[in-house]
Amino acid sequence: MLLLLIEEYLDNQKIKGKLSKNTELSYRRDLKKMAEYLESCGIREAHRVTATALNSYILYLEKQGASASSIARYIASMKSFYYYLFKRHRIGEDPAEELQAPKAEHNGTSPLTKEELNLLLAPPKDGGAKEQRDHVMVVLMCSVGLKASELILLKPEDLNTKLGYLTCRRDNARRTVSFDGQTGQLLEHYLESVRPYFIKDSQDAPLFPNCRGGWMSRQGLWKLVREYGERCGAGREVTPQRLCVGER
Repeated sequence: MLLLLIEEYLDNQKIKGKLSKNTELSYRRDLKKMAEYLESCGIREAHRVTATALNSYILYLEKQGASASSIARYIASMKSFYYYLFKRHRIGEDPAEELQAPKAEHNGTSPLTKEELNLLLAPPKDGGAKEQRDHVMVVLMCSVGLKASELILLKPEDLNTKLGYLTCRRDNARRTVSFDGQTGQLLEHYLESVRPYFIKDSQDAPLFPNCRGGWMSRQGLWKLVREYGERCGAGREVTPQRLCVGER
C-alpha cells in the first residue's frame, strides 16, 4: 500500500511540475527505502505510520552511517510525501510534521556535498525564463565561485563568452575569473533567449535582472537561491555561501 501511494505522490508532483527529474529519482529512492524499513517493522499501511516509527527510521539511518545532509534529504522527502497524503485526507494526521533535520547542518556556511551540487546543477526540467535565469546564476556561484555581491552587479559587458572569462566588481575592486566552454554556452543561450524576457538589450542594465527588469538585491538573491534549492530537493537550506564552498 505504501509503495502504491509513493508512486501516486510522485506522479502527481511530476504532472504539476514540482519536481525536477533528479529530485524525482532521489525522492523515489529515499521513499522506497523508508517503505522497506517500515514493512520490516510490520507497518504496511500509511495510516499506521507514526512519528515514533519515522524517528526510529532516522535513528536507523544514523546507525547505518548516513551523513547529516543525507538524513536531511530523507526528512525532506518524507515531509513532502506525508503532507501530500494528509492534505488529501488519505491519513488522519501528518506523522512527519515535527521531524527535524540534524542540528549539525544548521551552519549556513557548511559545504554542500557532491550529491547536493549535482541536484542543483542539473538543468531545470521544462523551466520557464525565471527558472533558466536562476539556474545560470546558481551555476556561476557553484562552478565559478562568484559571491552574491559580485553576481548581482554583473553587466553584459563584463562577459567574454568567446575567451571564457568575466570581470566582476566588489567594494570598488575588480577581479577576472574564467569559466569552461559549457558554462560559456549556457551564458550565450541565456543572453540570446532568456534575458530578453526580463529586459530589453542594454549594456548598462544588470546581467541578471529581477522580474521587473531592475537590479536584484542581495536579499532577493538569497530568497531566489533558497527557493531554487527547495525546488531541486537539496534536502536542507541552500545559501549563496554554501554554493561557493560545496565539494567539487
